[in-house]
Amino acid sequence: MKSKPVTVVRIYALEGKANSGEIVDMLRNEQAISGVSVFRAIEGYGEDREMHTTSLLALSVDLPVVVEFYDEPEKAENAIIALRSRFDLPHIVTWPAAAPISVDS
Repeated sequence: MKSKPVTVVRIYALEGKANSGEIVDMLRNEQAISGVSVFRAIEGYGEDREMHTTSLLALSVDLPVVVEFYDEPEKAENAIIALRSRFDLPHIVTWPAAAPISVDS
């Protein structure tokens, strides 16, 4: 199977501090990223070590979210630059990967 190099991008944020809908819209409409997934966590904490949880005792509506996508390395890097210019997203991680290429028979 043939593959191409890609960069995987993962953005860690809190629901109340980052509008994942706006991030997805920007990646789709302005950056033409092939696909994006948003995951809502049931529990987590960041640098401040403050717990964010779905526990009934906490009643948190500020849960952790992860926005993830991959694309060609240059497209991914340009998307990160555009995202950081518009949103406060200090927690973005990336890594190289390989994605399969469809080969028509």
